[in-house]
Amino acid sequence: MISGQNIEELDEEKVALMDLEGTLTSVKRSIPEDPDPEDMEKILAGENLEGDEEIGYWTGLHLLAEETPEKYLARWRKWREGNISTEEFESENTRLWNNLVEESEFESAEDFLEWYNEEFLNLREKARDLVELLQKKGYTTGIISHTSTSLSIHAAEKLEIDFVVPTWSFNFEDGKFGRSEMKKYAEEKSHIVDELESTGIDTVIFFGNGSNDVNIAESADRGFLVENKDCVDYESTDAFTGTFIDIINTLAEEEVNQ
Repeated sequence: MISGQNIEELDEEKVALMDLEGTLTSVKRSIPEDPDPEDMEKILAGENLEGDEEIGYWTGLHLLAEETPEKYLARWRKWREGNISTEEFESENTRLWNNLVEESEFESAEDFLEWYNEEFLNLREKARDLVELLQKKGYTTGIISHTSTSLSIHAAEKLEIDFVVPTWSFNFEDGKFGRSEMKKYAEEKSHIVDELESTGIDTVIFFGNGSNDVNIAESADRGFLVENKDCVDYESTDAFTGTFIDIINTLAEEEVNQ
C-alpha cells in the first residue's frame, strides 16, 4: 500500500477513489442526548445506543476526552469562521488528547490511537468486494477521506487498497500528541481529479456518500454516491446513487456485459 505518496508518482491509467466514513464503513453511530465518555466506550464496544445525533471519528475522539460533540462542533465552527486562530484550535485539541492519554492505561499517544482506530473502524461486510471488483477491472484503488489519515491507512491495510491520500494527519512528540497537520485535500477533495488527470491518468471514478462528496463525485469521470444522508439531495447530483449493494451490483453487471 502506498501511503502519503505524491499523486504525481502514480503511474496508472485508471484510479478509483473512495471516501471512508459512511461509504466503506457503515453509517455513523447514534448517541443519546447529553452523551458522556462512557457512551462512546459503549459504542466502541459494539453497543447500539438510541439517539437522534450521530457520532463520527473526530466527535467520538473528543467525547472520550470529555468534550461533548456540541462543544467540539461549536469550537470547530468558531475556527472555521475565523473567530479563533488555527493555533488556538489545534492547541486545545492537543491538550485534550494528551489529557485523555495520560488518564488512560495506554503508554503513549501512538498506542492509544492504534486502539481507537481499531475499535472505531466498522467496515461494511461487502467493502472488500467493492475493492476486489475495482481492482479486477484494472483500477488502482485509493482512499481520500476527511477523517484522519491514520484511520484511512488502517482501513486500506484491511481492505488491501493500494494507496491513501493524506488529509488530516496526527503528529507525535515523545509519546504524546503534537499538533495535527491539515494536508492539501483536507477541506476540499474535488481538486484531486484534475490533478490526477493532468499527470496522464485517463479515468478517475469516485465513491462517496455525504454532502462533502458531491463535488468530487461530479468532477470525476464517474461518480457513485451511497444514499444514507438525509441532508443530501441525491436525485439532483450527476452521479449514480443507491445503496452500497446497488453500486456493487451495477459494477458487477457491467463486468458481465463487457
